[in-house]
Amino acid sequence: MYLTTTTWATIMNSDPVHAETVVLVLGIIPIAAIMVHKVIFGLLPFFGIGSIFRDIRSYTHWYEPPLEAPLAAIGGSNIQPASMLGSQPNDGADLGFLTLKCQAQQVSESKWLLSVVFELLNRTDSEIVFDDVHVRIFERDSFAPALDTISYFGDVWIARDNTLIKEDRSYSVSPADGFQLRLNVTATRVEGAPAYGASPTEKGGQLLVVFGIVIDYYIRRSGGHVERACRSSDSVYVLNSSGVLSGRAFFPVNQQSLISLRSSNGVTQSKATTKFFDRLGQYLEDHFAFRPRPKA
Repeated sequence: MYLTTTTWATIMNSDPVHAETVVLVLGIIPIAAIMVHKVIFGLLPFFGIGSIFRDIRSYTHWYEPPLEAPLAAIGGSNIQPASMLGSQPNDGADLGFLTLKCQAQQVSESKWLLSVVFELLNRTDSEIVFDDVHVRIFERDSFAPALDTISYFGDVWIARDNTLIKEDRSYSVSPADGFQLRLNVTATRVEGAPAYGASPTEKGGQLLVVFGIVIDYYIRRSGGHVERACRSSDSVYVLNSSGVLSGRAFFPVNQQSLISLRSSNGVTQSKATTKFFDRLGQYLEDHFAFRPRPKA
C-alpha cells in the first residue's frame, strides 16, 4: 500500500487515536514482524536446520559421546594385529595408546581426508575386547565471513569411517598383544543461508578442527566381573588448513608437544594464537580425564 502526501497529511490531522492505529498497523508491526522473522529463521541453522543438514545419526552407546562425529562411507580405515609394542611408554592404563602418524590429503578445495594411525596394547593379564571407536570433536571453525544476513553461517562437517562398526564385529587381544589401526576422518567446509533458501554447500576456505579418539572396550576383572571401559587417545589432533602453526596442516598435540608449540611460536605469537594454545591445553585435560560411566 502506498500513501500520497495528501492522504498521509489527512491521516495525521485526523483523530489522534485513529492516527496512532494507522502508524502502528502500517509501520511498527510490520517492522517488528520482519525482525522477529529474521531472528527466528536466522537461529534455525544452529538449533534445528543445522542438525538436519549435518545428518547426525544416533547410536545406542553405553554412554553419550560428546559431540561425536557421525559415520560415513569414506573407505581406507583398517585394523590389523601388531607385535613388538613393548616400546610404548607405560602410563599405567590397561590399554596403551600410541599415535604413530597423522596424514592429511586435500581432496577438493573444501574437503580434507585425515588419517590417524595408532597402536593399542593390552597391558593387563586378561583378554581385552575392543567394542567401538569414537571421534570427540572439541573445536571446528570455518572462519566464515559475516555477511549482511542474520541467517548466513559457515561450519565444518566431520565424519568418521569406522572399521569396527562397519564389519559388525568385535576384536579381542591377548595380554601383551595389540592392534594397529588407521582411522579415516573427513572434514568438509560449508557455507549457507537456509532462511533465504541457500542450503549449506561446500565452499573452499580456511578451516580449523580439533578432535580426539576414544576406544571402547570390555575387560574381565578378577572374580570374573566384566567391566566396560574406555581409553582416550594420547593426543588431540589438529587440522589447521592455513599451516600457520609451525607450517603443519594436520598433526597430533600432547602436553609435551604443546609446550614446544608455545615456545616455537612465542616470539611472533598473537593474542589469538595464545588463546588457541590455552584452549588446546583445556582440551587435553578434558580428554585425558574423560571417564564415562555406563548409562542406567
